Amino acid sequence: MFKKFLNIFAVLFDVLFLAGVSYMVSEYFNDAAAHVDPINAYTEWQKQNISPDSLQSGDLILRDSKGFFSQVFRQSSQQEQLYSHSGIIIKDTVKGKVKVFVYHCVGGEENKTNKMKKDPIEIFCTPESNYAFGIYRYTFGKETKDKFIAEIKRYYKMGMEFDLQLELDTDDKMYCSEVIYKSLKSVSETDTIEVDRTTTTKPFIALDKLYLNNFTRKITYREF
Repeated sequence: MFKKFLNIFAVLFDVLFLAGVSYMVSEYFNDAAAHVDPINAYTEWQKQNISPDSLQSGDLILRDSKGFFSQVFRQSSQQEQLYSHSGIIIKDTVKGKVKVFVYHCVGGEENKTNKMKKDPIEIFCTPESNYAFGIYRYTFGKETKDKFIAEIKRYYKMGMEFDLQLELDTDDKMYCSEVIYKSLKSVSETDTIEVDRTTTTKPFIALDKLYLNNFTRKITYREF
């Protein structure tokens, strides 16, 4: 009888957890590009004095966004609670000039399409809506990294939508860290990122797992 009660409680806990997380995600995961002044963002980015040459396509970038729900979601990381959102840096040529973009899955009220975004790095990192950001590099060979970048771009081109339910076992929609995890898993011969379990039954890719591993090194961490 007691065991049955525990099983019922576990299921109820999972349901309530998912409902709460879905609400938090829909509230805090918004598109910074929808309300940020691009001129101010560019000016602030120049102050960071980060040369584009020091960045590589395939670099991992994370940010600590402002807002109550961002700070709540940040605490889903068990080892290091520094960030609330993630993306991948990819350099693209625009009108003959190399530009640095961040590809990331984002949804919420200000990104009603819920489709994967491609934002200039200064928009992604703007202090107008963030406290800090960090950049990390996966130490794979060129062939693996090229495949990883191609996979990220493939998800972007197909219009991958943000997964408000945070379901790791489905591939039709994905949340920010899930896209990175599955892209790496599809091109790497090893299990790069460890899967967390946020409840008794639900697997989850926490943000700290994206960089706290043997395949990643830190490039920079900046606070505003």
